[in-house]
Amino acid sequence: MRVQVSGRTVKLWASANDTYDWAHGVGSQIGSSWPGSQLSNHRLYVEFSQGDLVDLTVDGRPDADLRVDELNAFTSDTLAGRLDPSHPDYDTLVARFQEEGFVKPVPKRKAAKRKPKSRSKYRGRGGDAGLQGLR
Repeated sequence: MRVQVSGRTVKLWASANDTYDWAHGVGSQIGSSWPGSQLSNHRLYVEFSQGDLVDLTVDGRPDADLRVDELNAFTSDTLAGRLDPSHPDYDTLVARFQEEGFVKPVPKRKAAKRKPKSRSKYRGRGGDAGLQGLR
């Protein structure tokens, strides 16, 4: 799969294997399959300009008949991890479908919390247990 971003133009190319894998839940952000997919096992080219769909071909033919919900789910799922959230069209192409439930938001990585090391070798032994030998 290939994504090209140039200004406010976003182009997406997907092979038949890419669409098949996505429809069967392999490598998908939504993590589930798309039963009865019309897109599965077909090559896809999609171009967006300023958030609007300007070109769509399936298997090289421009007269494709696809369900819009599946196309939106596929493109937003694919672009979720590849389009910078600061891109001016991110809300139109990705975030809106996350809100509608087509695509799960890409989780942000959290810094791992580390347990602070004890500064005293006697800490945690209760009371003054470490000082018993000094009395």
